[in-house]
Amino acid sequence: MDAIRQNLIELFDRANLKLSLAAEPLARTTSSAIVQLDIRRGKTKADEHFRLWPGAASNHIAVQGVDRSLEQLVLLVHEPRRSFQFEMNRKLAERTPGLKIVRKTERQAWVERVTDASKRHFLVGMDEQHCFIAQLPHGASTVQAAHALLRPPELDARAAGKAVRQGEFFFVEPTADQLKRYLQLGRGIGWRTNVGIAAAAKWVRAGRQHVAEAVWALADGIVLVKGNVRHPDHKTLYFSDWRRVFQNREAYEAPPPGVLWVD
Repeated sequence: MDAIRQNLIELFDRANLKLSLAAEPLARTTSSAIVQLDIRRGKTKADEHFRLWPGAASNHIAVQGVDRSLEQLVLLVHEPRRSFQFEMNRKLAERTPGLKIVRKTERQAWVERVTDASKRHFLVGMDEQHCFIAQLPHGASTVQAAHALLRPPELDARAAGKAVRQGEFFFVEPTADQLKRYLQLGRGIGWRTNVGIAAAAKWVRAGRQHVAEAVWALADGIVLVKGNVRHPDHKTLYFSDWRRVFQNREAYEAPPPGVLWVD
């Protein structure tokens, strides 16, 4: 086991990422057997690093692919199905979709989860400014394949390359004909100001909101934004005209079991 753990550290280092292996579980849970993965924030980018509690010796954790130029890698986690409870901030638990709260105190909540017995793959690494963890919808053995899996299904590689991205959202400038159609769809529908994109669109996303100055949720699942788009972990974007929003394929109703930090 020590050799396996050392290999994980070396492979993270190969991607120019720092990994520390915890001596005890990262969060208070009713089972120390589950894999726990987290990001330790710091005052600067250099201070940030990943933390891992590997759990039971039978758990399988391996790096599938490394891209040092992007400072990213694909991490495989495979463990048996286990039911467990963990403690988290009550307010955060109450506003995170998909969580089953079994008991609460004034400030804390105990949440019941079940680990996924199938193989799970995560894209792990450095984004524009901070470390991130993104669960992939399917398995991938390279970082490039992981990017393709996360790409919005509505966009091909060329369109995605022209889009402006902020975290899990892609912003695409519509053609004149598309914009005309969107304006027709928006008749009688007001847009909201200074609100989270996911909240306005009624998209299920965990983590902190990407807030736009104007969010216009139209029919057929079409969402437009304009003005500044802010998120604490990403550079602020500004669009003088409407941009259509596409979300990546990392959608889930709650943080993946064992992953303690979610964008």
